[in-house]
Amino acid sequence: MVRVILIALVILIVIVSIAMTNKKRPRGTESLRAKDSEPMKEEQESVISSSLDLIVFISKPGSDFKEKWIDELAKYDLVVEIHPEFDIDNQSGFLPYKLKVPVGSKHIESEKYQGKTLLTGFELDISPFKYDEFFQYSSEEEMDKLPDDYKTKMKNCDLNFMIEVKASQNTSEYRMAWFAAATLISLFDGILTDPHTGINYEGKDAINKAIEMSNKFEGSLPDAAWKLHDFDQNW
Repeated sequence: MVRVILIALVILIVIVSIAMTNKKRPRGTESLRAKDSEPMKEEQESVISSSLDLIVFISKPGSDFKEKWIDELAKYDLVVEIHPEFDIDNQSGFLPYKLKVPVGSKHIESEKYQGKTLLTGFELDISPFKYDEFFQYSSEEEMDKLPDDYKTKMKNCDLNFMIEVKASQNTSEYRMAWFAAATLISLFDGILTDPHTGINYEGKDAINKAIEMSNKFEGSLPDAAWKLHDFDQNW
């Protein structure tokens, strides 16, 4: 009997405590919270993820590969020097670039880069590409659905560039990665794949996507989220 009374008292205390808490809460608090949280949710959804993965497939380039790549990047106001130890036949890990964006850039909407000399780059692993191995687990039905021009272009590819970026640590990595990938396939008639969406880009479409995504990402960042690193290396 005593145990039953004690349980009843505990339940009563809990009920009174909840009632007092609700009484102390200002009227309209619930609706205000809902209104405050909804814009926050929308704001978060409007910000593009700072993590990025891109895959590039190209045929093996010639000995002037590095110079051509640098010249192509400069067309989009990314004036770069690639780390002198870069070797297309032995690249794994972070690839650093010295980057300078000219004042009055027509391709870059943000003015935060302009006139600065920055350290940028991205994780890059380059490996041989073999068509048969790449599609070895694809069924005949899946292969039949692939466009013929896509399969023909993939058969001509010799190298696979795996690019990974975490732009929360260095904002410029996002733009650098998109344009590095897009200019590669533009130069060497390759294919750029975004594994997050499964969409493939070729030629000018890849360049247009690089412009769109870079400006969109940078435009979504508040000033406090920008992180640019001055170039202070001695190559």
